[in-house]
Amino acid sequence: MSLTGKVVVITGAARGMGREYVRWFLREGSKVVALDQSWEDVDDFSEELGGFEEALVVTGNITSDADLDAAYQATMDRFGTVDVLLNNASMRMRDVHPSAVLNVLDSTDEQWQYAFEASVLGLIKAIRRFVRPMIENKSGSIINVYSGSGIIGRPGNQPYGAVKAAVHNFTQSLSGELAEYNIAVNSLIPGGTRSTGYEEQTRLQAEMGRVRVRNPVGPDHTAPAAVWLAQQDSSTFTGEAVDALKWNEENGYGSYDAWASPD
Repeated sequence: MSLTGKVVVITGAARGMGREYVRWFLREGSKVVALDQSWEDVDDFSEELGGFEEALVVTGNITSDADLDAAYQATMDRFGTVDVLLNNASMRMRDVHPSAVLNVLDSTDEQWQYAFEASVLGLIKAIRRFVRPMIENKSGSIINVYSGSGIIGRPGNQPYGAVKAAVHNFTQSLSGELAEYNIAVNSLIPGGTRSTGYEEQTRLQAEMGRVRVRNPVGPDHTAPAAVWLAQQDSSTFTGEAVDALKWNEENGYGSYDAWASPD
C-alpha cells in the first residue's frame, strides 16, 4: 500500500523518535497529524512543519479525553479520515522517579497508577478515537511503540517494564478484535535510543551503578520499520512485535553500526 495521501496520526510527535516519524512519513507523501502535549522549546521543528500543507500540529495530552476529542475533531476537519495511528507517546522512567531507577518494593501506588494511565490507558484512549474512520473504511494500521523491557524485566526498571508488557499484550488482543475490519495492529520495539533526555538518564543510572553496554542508536532508527508497518493490514501482518534493529538489518537498512549514535 502506498502511503501517498494517507493520513497518519503520530502521538509524542514533537521530539525524539516522534519527530523522526513525522519527517519520514512526510517524505513518503503522507498527511501527518503531529500530536504532542507540549510544543514549547521546539520552535525549529514547528517552523519546519509550517512549510508542509500536509502537516497538522496539534497540542494535547493523550490522558485527557477533552484533548483527544479536540485532536480527533481537528484531524477530521482538516483531512477527513485516518489511515494510520502511531502511538509513540509514553511516560519515561525519569518521569516516574527522578533517578530513572526504581525497585518494585520502593515504588508507590501513585507511581504505578501514573505509569499505566500515561502509557497504557492513554494509548487505548487514542485508539478509541482514531480507529473510527479505519473501521468505517475497513482499512488501517495501528502501531504501538513497545520495548524490550516488556519482554524481560530488569531490576530497578518498574513500572516501565510492566507497562510495556501490557502494551504488547493488548496489541495482540486488539489485532484479533479488529481483523474483521482489515486493520493491522502491531508493536514496534526500538533499540536503546539517544532520544529525549537520554544523557540525563544515562548519568543518573551510571551514578547508581548501571552501566550502558554499547552506544545508543539514533532516534530515526525505528522509522523504516514504522513506515513498513503502516502499509500492512490484517491480511498481511498483524498481532506481532517488530524489533526495529533486526528489521533494518534483514531488509537492507543497515546493521546496528549504521544507526549507532556516537558519544
